[in-house]
Amino acid sequence: MATTKLFDLLLEKTQGNLSGFIQTEIDTQDLNPNIDLISIDELPEKVGIYKLFDEDNQLIYIGKSKNIKKRVDQHLKNYKANKNGEMRKDICRAEYILTGSELIALLLESKLIKKHKPKYNRMLRKSRFSHGLFKYTDQNGYICLYVKSLNKSTEIPLTSFSSTAEGSQVLHAITDKYALCQKLNGLYKSSSSCFRYHTKECQGACVKQEEPDAYNERVLQAISKMEFATDNFVIVDKGRTKTEKSIVWVENGSYIGFGYIPFQAWKLKTERWMEFIERHTEDKDDRAIISLHLRKNPETSLRLFGE
Repeated sequence: MATTKLFDLLLEKTQGNLSGFIQTEIDTQDLNPNIDLISIDELPEKVGIYKLFDEDNQLIYIGKSKNIKKRVDQHLKNYKANKNGEMRKDICRAEYILTGSELIALLLESKLIKKHKPKYNRMLRKSRFSHGLFKYTDQNGYICLYVKSLNKSTEIPLTSFSSTAEGSQVLHAITDKYALCQKLNGLYKSSSSCFRYHTKECQGACVKQEEPDAYNERVLQAISKMEFATDNFVIVDKGRTKTEKSIVWVENGSYIGFGYIPFQAWKLKTERWMEFIERHTEDKDDRAIISLHLRKNPETSLRLFGE
């Protein structure tokens, strides 16, 4: 009876192109026979979080996307990749949370994955950031930068990365942009000068020709670009509807939470916006997510306290 009822519903939906969606967009091979295709078809094409459940109503995956419907469709289409191939057999229904803001989607995804530990979120179960950028001052007074794993580190990194490769790429870019020394940053092994010294791109810190103060000034300039420009601010972005804005609250350099402010409250002092904030306990990923967002989106709208 249940199967007959499902196909009756699918037949109704044919008028709304659901059958075309199933036949042309998704290969039904290995899909769970109990999948609620109606709930999949009704997912919104908007920014937010999606949750996937199995036939026992167990939460098996949490994700975020600029287009929730498109992303879930991709999970159902991709039966060749190992994780997706296994997961698509288990998917029975989907739920979603609209966020309006991609930043809030990232923050909420990270928090929910750590809380629920879904079966197929193996990579994000503990932390989406595995490596960090750190600094130390060598015996000659030069500030050196380096990338290392965060697994056993108690230090707070300058910024964080999802892999060694990403960290190395960023460190190379910083070294190039600020005319830093490859050797001091651990990117060139040598008992004398670095390679860039011979191409006149390094000013000689590796062979003590450049004074530590002059060199360190450029290092600190690079570091300042990875830190928050101020300790107290609100990130303003799109809301879930046209009648609101999303806000992410940072106070004393720490992530406090996020919320949505209606337009009628827009003219209130920034401090009054706190009543719209859903508070969250900060973890090390939150700061990294916000820092990365600001670094990649320099046009982000910020509102300082007191404005």
